[in-house]
Amino acid sequence: MARKITIPITDHDDVDVCTAQYIIQYRMSGEVNWTTVTAYEAPVVLTNLQDDILYDVRIVRQCCDGVESSALEMSVNTTILSAPDNFTATPGDTEAVLDWDDVTDATGYTLERATDSGFTIALTEVYTGATSGYTDTELTNDTTYYYRVKATAAYHADSDYATLNTTPTAS
Repeated sequence: MARKITIPITDHDDVDVCTAQYIIQYRMSGEVNWTTVTAYEAPVVLTNLQDDILYDVRIVRQCCDGVESSALEMSVNTTILSAPDNFTATPGDTEAVLDWDDVTDATGYTLERATDSGFTIALTEVYTGATSGYTDTELTNDTTYYYRVKATAAYHADSDYATLNTTPTAS
């Protein structure tokens, strides 16, 4: 399966510098030839990467006046993070208390809610943060909600989703 990696870049926030584009080169570690792509906004997203591979990446910011920054060099690992284990929901009155185990190497989590098991109706991101667990409030009692959570980390492939459903009820 091809993976995508999102690389956050913060140097574009300098209001005195106009960024025209980012020139990104990447290769499998140890290889000689580089693949070059161009991005016109941050964050930089690399797609169609192979799973379980360490990539060398170089990013250069080209300013509107043609001046280029020094190359930002890094390693990117496409090893997939583990999906959060022990994903549980405790329904309450107009709320659901959601919890999951920490994932090794994860720096954050994304929690989404929908009203169907295919996550196509009313899909909403309800939490993005560094800690495991979240209380979703202002829900409608006797409505079934479907949740999915994934682990994230910079320069790493996101995990697959852990899923569950729960129905809040009045006490």
